[in-house]
Amino acid sequence: MQNVQQLENMKKTFNESVGFALSQSLILFSILQNSVKQIIEVPCHLKSMSRIFQYVDVPKEGPVESSNPPPANWPSSGQIRWENISINYIKNGLPVFKNIDLMIEPCWKVGVVERAGTEKSSLISTLFRLVDNDLHGDIIIDGLDTKSVGLQDLRSNISIIPKDPYLFTGTLRYNLDPFQEYTDKAMWGVLGEVELNDMTLDQWISDGGTNFSSSERKLICFARALLRSNRILVLDHITNDLDLNTKVIIQRVIQSYFKYCTIITITDHLDSIINSDIILVMDNGCLVEFGSPYELLIIKTKSIFGQMINKYDKVVIEKIFQEVIKYHHQQRRYNLRKNNLSRLNNV
Repeated sequence: MQNVQQLENMKKTFNESVGFALSQSLILFSILQNSVKQIIEVPCHLKSMSRIFQYVDVPKEGPVESSNPPPANWPSSGQIRWENISINYIKNGLPVFKNIDLMIEPCWKVGVVERAGTEKSSLISTLFRLVDNDLHGDIIIDGLDTKSVGLQDLRSNISIIPKDPYLFTGTLRYNLDPFQEYTDKAMWGVLGEVELNDMTLDQWISDGGTNFSSSERKLICFARALLRSNRILVLDHITNDLDLNTKVIIQRVIQSYFKYCTIITITDHLDSIINSDIILVMDNGCLVEFGSPYELLIIKTKSIFGQMINKYDKVVIEKIFQEVIKYHHQQRRYNLRKNNLSRLNNV
């Protein structure tokens, strides 16, 4: 009887010990879980603090308003000249751009590609003065140094279709004409040109344009560029994530309405810039080639641009060469007619 009682007491003690051990294990597990969470959160908070200090020390941009405003029709032709341009994003670091000297004549269609790296997009930074404090050299647009122009005047007179088009929260009318400079008729006109007739000017746009597809956002950006009719247009990887129909619309709009504009196209799709007047090849921040597609592919058979084209499929390469030769002959015939007309007018 006594042994039975002892066994029951031992069993009860064992059960109590197991229950205590389990409860303590759960507590330790909870403590461990919270500890891991804290270990992960500490670096995140420190990173946030680091970003706050970075934002506090962000260099201020240049003046928004021009002390000596440019002419009302500036730029009237679209000539752009980079003079000894260098960019250092990191203090005392290696320059991203290295002594770039470049002249783009009015109405030129320029394709910008790069063999390695992403420095080609730095052209946009220099043109829009996004890196004022890290920029060395001068950028002249139609004879006017951009450093003497206020940021409002400079950026409002150069149109850009960005790689990832961003729309603001508000109506379509506000996104097309935020400063209320144009009539509804003009806005309806540009929407029709990019085949967005089914939209209304009072249509609401969510933050970032998330209620529109990527193709629709880019077409809205093109409509905005058409509305402003600037003489300089920058296209930043515009063919990315586009359907065939949108590409056709964009090509038609560029050929019809931006014929007399200076267009700078930054892209990784080499076949999309074959009809450019000039190809600009960058490599590690240096300008390594500058010439027409015909010159870089047909005349200079061992050019860097030619080596980049040779990475395509043979069928695509053959098509590109045919297109280059065809465009070159068209340009020659056009220049001959232009010269003949000029001579007749001088007689």
